[in-house]
Amino acid sequence: MKNYFLSAVALMFCGSMVFAQSNNSKTEQEGSGNLALVAQSGNLNKSRVYQNDQNRATTGGVDNRAFVSQTGFRNNSLIKSAGDRNLAEVTQEGRRNDAEIDQGVGWAEDNSATVDQLGRRNTSYQKQRYDNNTAEVDQDGNDNSAVQDQSTGTNADPGSDAYARQNGNDNESTQTQRGRLNDADVNQDGNGNMATQTQTGDFNRADSDQDGNGNVSTQTDDGLWNWSFTDQTGDNNTSTQSQTGIWHDAFVDQNGNGNTATQTQTGGDFGQGNWAVSDQDGDNNTSDQIQNGLDNTATITQDGNGNYAGQGQDGDDNLAETTQIGNGNFAGSLQLGDINESDILQRGDSNGALTFQGGVDNYTRVRQRGNGNGAASAQLGASHFSVIKQTGNGNIAATLQVGGLPF
Repeated sequence: MKNYFLSAVALMFCGSMVFAQSNNSKTEQEGSGNLALVAQSGNLNKSRVYQNDQNRATTGGVDNRAFVSQTGFRNNSLIKSAGDRNLAEVTQEGRRNDAEIDQGVGWAEDNSATVDQLGRRNTSYQKQRYDNNTAEVDQDGNDNSAVQDQSTGTNADPGSDAYARQNGNDNESTQTQRGRLNDADVNQDGNGNMATQTQTGDFNRADSDQDGNGNVSTQTDDGLWNWSFTDQTGDNNTSTQSQTGIWHDAFVDQNGNGNTATQTQTGGDFGQGNWAVSDQDGDNNTSDQIQNGLDNTATITQDGNGNYAGQGQDGDDNLAETTQIGNGNFAGSLQLGDINESDILQRGDSNGALTFQGGVDNYTRVRQRGNGNGAASAQLGASHFSVIKQTGNGNIAATLQVGGLPF
């Protein structure tokens, strides 16, 4: 058994520098093949590294490694590794940064955690349990916070990947993964952005890209093969995506200020998940999408300001499409049953459209061109067809069809 203990050498080197007062480092290693290297430059830096073999098994070799480099003052880093072949690396440059890496107890093989902080008062916390997880945090700015919590739940399973990049000030990122082969990515450029990603199950993927200030993204995936994507450009946008089940896809693209998008999907099966898309271009638009069942598709496109669109679908193979071009438009679509289709297009300002379909194989289309138009369509039964077209201003139209029930 051979330990490579280099932190003391590094501290002796730092102690010879002019501005290296009050540095403090404590390293404890137990097992075989451990390596710890600590380099501190500045004053009041503090680093603690603990590595030991808690497996106590002849087949569970220990090859922990820890690298800490701090430049500035009042930086604080804690690396605690217990288990097999863990790798941790912390690089801090600035003032009052704090990084903590906690890797596994018991059988915790081949985890990797990396932190790179440049700026002041940045905070990073990483926790990994069981095997083969990868976590990386890259912060450039001031007062940013990143949390990564990973656990495969069982021994010898493939782990998950988490990546958080923050460029700016006062950004927050929280990533929690439970299961296997999950992928979570956060990219934040600007100030005061917040991203939360929670993954439970296997093969889930979440991407959150924020460019601006005060944006909020929340992504929750529970199940298998669920994908969530959020792209926010502008200020004070909010995106909330929640998926439970199998094979769902959710996409939110926000370009502007003060937009809100909410997507909720449940049900699904292998190759038969639900699909939701919300594309917002402008300011203060709102979209709500709720789907339950198999193979449902909901799409909302908003180009303008102050528009609202809502879609609800419960059943299988339903399709809802809403397009709003203008300002202050309102559209709502509700479908209960199977193979129903709702298509709403609004061009102009202050138009309103409502559609409801309950049954099987119904179709509704609404076309509004102008301002202040109102349209409502309700169909209950099977194989109904309704088309409303309005051109001009202040028009009112309504349709009601009942019958043809398939039982």
